Amino acid sequence: MFRKMIDAGGTFLLKAIFQIGVFVYFTHVSDITTFGIISYVFTVYWFVLNFSDYGFRTKLVKDISDNSYSASELLSRSDGVKTYAFFFIFIIFMFYSYVSDSISLTLLVYISSAYFVCISSGRFSLLQAVGRFRCELYINIYSTIIYIGCNLFLSLFIEPLYYSAISIFIYSISLLVFSSHKCNVPCFHIKRPSILVYKDFLDATPFAILVLLNVVLSSIDLFILKEYFSYNSVAIYQVVTRVNTGLIIVFNVIYTVLLPSFSYYLKNSEWGNIRKLQRYISLLVLLLCLCYYFFGIYFVGILFGDEYKVISSATFLIMFMALIKYNFWLINELYLVCSGNQSERVKSYCIGVVISMAVFFYFIPRYGWSGAVFGSAIATLVIGIFYIISVKKDCGKILHDKYSLMMIFVPIFFYFIINGQQRLLY
Repeated sequence: MFRKMIDAGGTFLLKAIFQIGVFVYFTHVSDITTFGIISYVFTVYWFVLNFSDYGFRTKLVKDISDNSYSASELLSRSDGVKTYAFFFIFIIFMFYSYVSDSISLTLLVYISSAYFVCISSGRFSLLQAVGRFRCELYINIYSTIIYIGCNLFLSLFIEPLYYSAISIFIYSISLLVFSSHKCNVPCFHIKRPSILVYKDFLDATPFAILVLLNVVLSSIDLFILKEYFSYNSVAIYQVVTRVNTGLIIVFNVIYTVLLPSFSYYLKNSEWGNIRKLQRYISLLVLLLCLCYYFFGIYFVGILFGDEYKVISSATFLIMFMALIKYNFWLINELYLVCSGNQSERVKSYCIGVVISMAVFFYFIPRYGWSGAVFGSAIATLVIGIFYIISVKKDCGKILHDKYSLMMIFVPIFFYFIINGQQRLLY
């Protein structure tokens, strides 16, 4: 069991490093405008990938674990739904790109690559369901090496914008080929009659809703920013996003590690231990935020370049989002998952998406990328508050003690004391 956890954690860590590393690399080999374009098409790729997956990344693991003998049929059905979902979102993006005069071959290649990665995720779900986590890790390592090699080789001949698209396409093909080979299934395994795909759509919808809400919440800001400002603003905002991703990497690791322990504490009503966990989490994020406050700007300069140090004006908001996610999200998400209240998570996300879209449409046209950061902070806070309300309504308790709450508000107070002359938006 411990080895499986190490292998699964290795896959997650590799993907996180891959996502951050890609952006770090392209900030150094391209100018800020080109990096902005690459950031935009990469976000479109991520959006299409998650929309097309339609929640099957989770649903397949559950279904295959329940009945491994029907794995081939389940995989075929998921491939059918994903294919229809992909072509639906593909047509929408092509129409939008045509109307906004932003259609390009690079965008087309990125969107096409998303389909192959989406199909390969079904094979990874099969490997996870049967406990072959190391196999999944090796496939991701091989494909990442291929991606790095393609970038380094093609950089000798063509511009970053073009070789980034070719490399991601080859990377997506390698994921699909390797994963299909290990699962002994065809790369394209659609046998389900089209008329029955509608039922599969309905079955997968409960799993897809939260994923789709997260996709919208995580990308709508960039699409709005791209419409009102240049790709330079998109590039700067993407660096803010990558920094935030780096701060919450530990969030996902803690979530995975604590899930069994939290489930045990909740089952035995050990509220003292639950609050103790929250206290340790609050202390951890406080240390992370202090490190970012004192050294973050130097890391930004080293990793991304001096032209991106302008994000120092958003230091408070970046720290604020990390504090809220670790303190308001983590322990309450664990409770809602372990207590079977998934619907409450969906409601909180729905409210957060609606409010954040209103904030984004108001602030981004006025303040650019800093308005997008402010909108993200508001959305993070709103969802966190509704998580607390949902938990309070279900169990009658707030899973925070005075010490964990102090670790949220004390650093915010001292930040304003030290930097009282600074404004949130520039």
